[in-house]
Amino acid sequence: MLDINLLRNNIEDVAKNLASKKFNLNVAEFNSLEERRKQLQIRTEQLQAERNSTSKQIGILKAQGLDAQPILQQVANLGSELKTVELEFNQVQ
Repeated sequence: MLDINLLRNNIEDVAKNLASKKFNLNVAEFNSLEERRKQLQIRTEQLQAERNSTSKQIGILKAQGLDAQPILQQVANLGSELKTVELEFNQVQ
């Protein structure tokens, strides 16, 4: 089994070593998947932070006796988007 960090940091060397063992590693495809994984990881972290921040706002509004329904819907939408992004992230990974 190959260490993912070795692939991420030294893909060309790994490809050469594998080629000597008659295995062709598609470097371009790996790099494309790795770039998509990074994008999805960043988006996941952004959505989690936004959801956490919005959830805090709900607590503040409720403590003040104000209507939090619009923000509750926003959190639900964030949760749905987060699930979608996490699913794609897991597939790419």
